[in-house]
Amino acid sequence: MDDQYQYFDGKDPLNDVKDRIAAVADEAFDDLYAAHRTDYKALFDRVKLNLNNVPFPAGKTTVQLLSGYKSNSLTDGERRYLETLYYQFGRYLLISSSRPGSLPANLQGIWAEGLSPPWSADYHTNIN
Repeated sequence: MDDQYQYFDGKDPLNDVKDRIAAVADEAFDDLYAAHRTDYKALFDRVKLNLNNVPFPAGKTTVQLLSGYKSNSLTDGERRYLETLYYQFGRYLLISSSRPGSLPANLQGIWAEGLSPPWSADYHTNIN
């Protein structure tokens, strides 16, 4: 173990991650996606957030909604929709990154690019 990194339980997870990837490398994307949805859906569907029944803002992408949010040019409904979307997205990320048998979520989560993410994607007890 490289002394510059702080690993959960003192174990370097790289080999475990490589083994998990190798175990599903030959699986079809559609099969992996279906298994993923089944796995997290029971937890994800336990919560609904409704901010005044805001509909999907047809014709606007998430990037456009984010830009409008920053410039304060969205309607109240568009703002509420984006806030609801981000709330649910955060739940999705936490559910997907902290499954039984996996490592707990860390600074960047399991989606960090590459094997050497910023700040080592390590674990901290001093999270502000």
